[in-house]
Amino acid sequence: TENGLNACGTFKDQNRITYIKEYLNNVMKAINTDGCNVKGYFVWTLMDTFEWSSGYRPKMGMYYVDFSKDDKPRFPRSSVDFYRKLIQDRGFDSAAVRDYRAFPADR
Repeated sequence: TENGLNACGTFKDQNRITYIKEYLNNVMKAINTDGCNVKGYFVWTLMDTFEWSSGYRPKMGMYYVDFSKDDKPRFPRSSVDFYRKLIQDRGFDSAAVRDYRAFPADR
């Protein structure tokens, strides 16, 4: 399955981190409680992208892409670090993942 959050206008995207945490927690409940056969999960989307109905305006990616520059540089949002830790730890067991905050002062 895939899903994501398109309301991200900042590099400190705590709203996306919270969304991923809550969504994946419910996926894990579906697997463990209801016996659902989930084979994989993909965050939509890795990088800001072109949308047919709204062009480059929506900023949905875990990586911000500067489309105004010829080389289209990419910059990671906080959700990249969170998702990396989540994958490395293979779940929410560690405090580093469970309590992750986009703003270091909140950690």
